[in-house]
Amino acid sequence: MKIELTFLRSKVARRIFGLFIFCALVPILALAFISFTQVTEQLHSQSQKRLHQSSKALGMSIIERLSFLENELRAFSSVFNASSKASPHRPTEEYNEHLKQRFKALALITDSGRCIPFFGHIDNPEEQSEQERQHLGSGKPLILTQSRGDNRFHIYMMRAVDHKTRIRESCVEK
Repeated sequence: MKIELTFLRSKVARRIFGLFIFCALVPILALAFISFTQVTEQLHSQSQKRLHQSSKALGMSIIERLSFLENELRAFSSVFNASSKASPHRPTEEYNEHLKQRFKALALITDSGRCIPFFGHIDNPEEQSEQERQHLGSGKPLILTQSRGDNRFHIYMMRAVDHKTRIRESCVEK
């Protein structure tokens, strides 16, 4: 059985068929393109908002944790008052297990640069700049990052034990 396509043989029939295809497909393709670009832009905008929100939440979490660690370090360093004759080993007896859960290492660094470790191994951080020393002298903690040869960053939190006389600094590696 042979099917004849007689309706496309005339010139008018081909033009009507072409016009039908043009009128049916072109608007659909244009609408699909517009919808695709709008949906892409909306998804991109939503992903940017979610990234911003998650970054902000993570940043706030880090700040909260650093604040908590600062308070722990402040409580630890309060034992070392310049006027007291406290032994450097006294705080480790009281806080050793508690601090080991929070810090990788803890040491006391004197003004001369001598490092007195309490627990863990800590690499002595590089010499601080004048601006960093002023920041420590104001009683605020200082956070330093240093890259070592093993392609890892070491994060140090430092705090002047007695910021008025700047006698000692405590240093924590996390």
